[in-house]
Formats: sequence, structure tokens, C-alpha cells
Amino acid sequence: MKHQATKSPSDQLLATEWNAEHLLTEGLDSAKPTSGLVARQLYWATDTKILYKAISATEWEELLRGETVTLLSHLQERLHSSILGVTANQHHAQDHASRHVDGGADEITGQLDYRAMHIINKTATQTVSFGTASLTYVDIAQLQFNIVLPPPTASALLVFANVRELDVTGAGGSVWQQLVRDGTESIREQRVYVGLSEYVPGLIQTMDLNIPAGTRTYKLQGHVESGMMGYWNAGQATAELNAIAFPYY
Repeated sequence: MKHQATKSPSDQLLATEWNAEHLLTEGLDSAKPTSGLVARQLYWATDTKILYKAISATEWEELLRGETVTLLSHLQERLHSSILGVTANQHHAQDHASRHVDGGADEITGQLDYRAMHIINKTATQTVSFGTASLTYVDIAQLQFNIVLPPPTASALLVFANVRELDVTGAGGSVWQQLVRDGTESIREQRVYVGLSEYVPGLIQTMDLNIPAGTRTYKLQGHVESGMMGYWNAGQATAELNAIAFPYY
């Protein structure tokens, strides 16, 4: 039979031989001949909707398929590894985040690797000396900050102040300092003895656990005994207040 050239995409695909003469037969795919084939012989498989062309006396080459069998749902093999150029998120529901939440279809019940945690660091730096004769706690200048803890989980915080130099005048004695959350909640208290003409380091630290999401304030406070004047950062070396926050489980 003789084909007439057209401009459809499938015609263009076969343009190099479209106007040549072909012998066309049809039948079930399993019934197509396996020997005695001739050049340009065509075979239409009525069950699989595949058009074959003979490329030797015993071999067929697939030319095209009907649309009803080219849809993914009709293919016998649907392995993802056999689909070229298509990623997983391009052909199935992209609901990973919602599946992993509490109560989701693929809820995460084990602890996550610490490297995937959202860690927050906050620092306040004191660069000037601060002195007080107060017998009750007062705020140490510059050593406080606000830190925003993200939802949905509570947080655990490592809170610490590194005061490199504590000093006193008037008399030697005890210098008290404490870490405070949200203005009034003392989370760690420390007593340091400082003699006259001494420069004593004052490192204070603690873990503050199960703190709800939101904005939290941390500060360092201090006071001295009667008859003394106490100094934080006496030699004007840098002092720091730090907090490192991470999810609490």
C-alpha cells in the first residue's frame, strides 16, 4: 500500500520512509511472524496497539503505540527506575511534611539526629566595668538579652556567663551572682569569695529545660556583703552572657 504524507507529529517521526510502499498485516501481538519477514513489512498488533516494522528476516522494531496503552496506568512495567528524567516528586503526591507530623501517616517516633536540629545562639557582651554595693540582687550592666524560641516544641538552653574578672574594695568577702530568666526566675546562683587586690574569674552556667516557645529574657545579676563594693569586669576585660537553645524532647 502507498501512504500519503501528512503533517501530524507521528507522520513527521516516520518522514524518512513515509512515502515508501509497505506490506501491512494485523493480528494479535503474540501471533506476529517470526521468520520470512521482508524489508518495510509492517504489523499492527490489535491487542497491544503497537505498530512494528521488520528490520530483518526474523526481527521486528517497534515504531509507535496507541495512546490508550502509552498511559502509565496501562503499562505492564511501572518501576520508577525505568522512568527516565522523572523524579519521585514529579509523579506522586508531595505530602512528605504533613505525613511526618504527630499523628501523620508516617509519623516520626524516634529521636532525630542532632545535626538536623534547629540550634539558636544568643550572646550579650559587657565592655565596661560595673560596680555595686547593693546587698540585694541588681542587674549587671550589658549582660542581658532576649531570645526567641521557635514553636512547636519546647526548648532546652545552656545558659552561661563568663565574667573574667571580679574585684572588691573596702573589704574582702563574698560576691553573689545569679542567672535569671524573664526578670524574676532565678535559674542558677553562685557565691564567689574575692579578697582585696584579687581578680577572680566568675564562670556561672546551667541548663534551663522545657522552656515554652516565645520570647525569653536572660540576665546576670549580682550583689555583695555589707561593707564591700563589688565589681564585675573590674579590669575592663570583656565579659559575656550566652545561651544556646535547641529542641527539648
